[in-house]
Amino acid sequence: MYRVAILDDEPLFAEQLAETTANCLAARGISCEVEKFAAASDLADVAHPGSFDLYLMDVLLGEQNPTGIDVARAVRAGDKDAAIVFVTVSLDHAPEGYDVDAAGYVLKPLDDERFDQALDRTLATRASRQPVVIETPQRTVRIFPDELAYLEIRNHTLDLHFVNGHVESLNAFISSVLEKMAAHEVVLCHRSFAVGMAAIRSVRRYYVTLSTGDKIPVSRGRYADVQRALMRRAKTR
Repeated sequence: MYRVAILDDEPLFAEQLAETTANCLAARGISCEVEKFAAASDLADVAHPGSFDLYLMDVLLGEQNPTGIDVARAVRAGDKDAAIVFVTVSLDHAPEGYDVDAAGYVLKPLDDERFDQALDRTLATRASRQPVVIETPQRTVRIFPDELAYLEIRNHTLDLHFVNGHVESLNAFISSVLEKMAAHEVVLCHRSFAVGMAAIRSVRRYYVTLSTGDKIPVSRGRYADVQRALMRRAKTR
């Protein structure tokens, strides 16, 4: 499911944009879920890494402060991979879009052809890097393994710690996450911990030091597994 967030303080236009987006994606065989937000603060409350695949944002949000550019910067600080497209009345702020690696600018009123082109760019980028989807009865989370620092199971809750400091907590087994990832992406190092291979900086007896500075325990029985996983990863790079 492709998740889209629309930030626009004009309800009628937001509805039109949601319908157009759903139709364009459906024409490409992609099912989607669209959420509309009229206020920057409402979007900020739920815009965590992996929450959305695409953000469609107006730049000028009435009398509100921050602007759509400010919101995009906040989103990009925590999520390097979601696509951001600005849908606005003016290109005056276009240079600022480079700061957030925007996939495009589409002018209002909506130009279907330009919007289609912007979607094509976002989908081409997405196709080159696929997230791992973790589904639980309560929620669905999309993660990119190279952004994962470590997983920790605590009191029947699985915490996913990302290298940017964000933490996602799920009601899931650590094994259910590991089975969705390739062996070179994550390794179980302890009955309560698994580490993202891209985040490992050193291995000692008996702990792993990550790029975040965290030191994660490695059990005696898992030490050799971690060493072998590192060697396999080195051969694939």
